[in-house]
Amino acid sequence: MMRYFLNLLLVSACLYGVLLLLPEPEPMEDIPFYGDTGFSVIAHRGGRGLIPGNTIEAAINAVNIGSDIIEIDVHLTADDILVVRHDASIDTTTNGTGQISAMSLADIQGYDAGFHEIDYPDAVNQESLTVPALGALFSKLPDEKYLIELKPQDLSAANGLCRLGRRMRAPPRPLPPASRWLPRWLLGLVLLAAAAARAGAAGCRCCSVVR
Repeated sequence: MMRYFLNLLLVSACLYGVLLLLPEPEPMEDIPFYGDTGFSVIAHRGGRGLIPGNTIEAAINAVNIGSDIIEIDVHLTADDILVVRHDASIDTTTNGTGQISAMSLADIQGYDAGFHEIDYPDAVNQESLTVPALGALFSKLPDEKYLIELKPQDLSAANGLCRLGRRMRAPPRPLPPASRWLPRWLLGLVLLAAAAARAGAAGCRCCSVVR
């Protein structure tokens, strides 16, 4: 038993030493989004005064009239899907009722997300709209700039947004130079340990995110 423990300790020390040798990713010198010193037109909730806000239709209209950035709000459903909505409940932005965190995406999309009488008592939208999933919005307008406000206070929505961002547009990652001389099985263990160490217990941290 003691020999097994010592061997495990030795392997762990070797792995830790190899991790120290791995190169850190180069820091990004500039983010193009923040490089423009001029003015940008931001469509608040996709321009909700023209089309019911936080919908795909509002975002498309915002782009068509010349908006530079689409500002949206995000909540997480009971089935862990990010949806574009401002309030924690759907009471004030749809003809339904309920807390988003306690409802599935299918349940939420069963209600109409047109103009609400609280915000726009005299406005009527001609077509039925649904609460969109964030992934559906990204798929519809993949090349636009977004200013995203994460409404939930815990990290679950932030981690979900990071996962969605990676899935929608994940750049290829070259293997580090150590891959040239490490055995493949050991390299796999090293990369797995490195990913776990860098991710940390909190995962990917986000607050207001620009995509």
